[in-house]
Amino acid sequence: MLKLFKPVSLLLLFTSSFLNGQSSTVDSEKAIQKVFEVLSAKEKGSCGLNCDSLLNVGAWESLAYVDLNASFNLNIEDLKEAVPDYYQFKDGQLYFKLINPENHNDYGYEGQLNYTWEAQFIKLIDPKGNGIKDKWEVLYLDSNYLALQMDNLRVFLTHVSPVN
Repeated sequence: MLKLFKPVSLLLLFTSSFLNGQSSTVDSEKAIQKVFEVLSAKEKGSCGLNCDSLLNVGAWESLAYVDLNASFNLNIEDLKEAVPDYYQFKDGQLYFKLINPENHNDYGYEGQLNYTWEAQFIKLIDPKGNGIKDKWEVLYLDSNYLALQMDNLRVFLTHVSPVN
């Protein structure tokens, strides 16, 4: 399920596009600090008018999270490594594959939901026609990274190739 955040996980992840144009892989402390700043809402990324198109390019895999219930005042120790759940937004549909808690090398639950984009929110539509099932706030979005607030979790995701 959820694991303690490991700095080495991000060492190779962050490239120049996320940390102000640095040309080489940044050290893990800067990467962890950057993720924490996004998830603690100290840094927000505005996607402007092309939010939906950025969201719909490829797919997203969860990388790290903070649980807002775990601490009154978030600090970097609250940052945890996430299992790589998969999300793809495409033409008003969210396709998701959640990691099997019994086997982290395999997907467990898979499904799809309709969604709408409104301001900085992704609204998931109840398939039974009962209105909005859930609402996720987009905290950060660019062509490589996405941060969402999903109820009491703030999740940091990285752009990945779509899985069929």
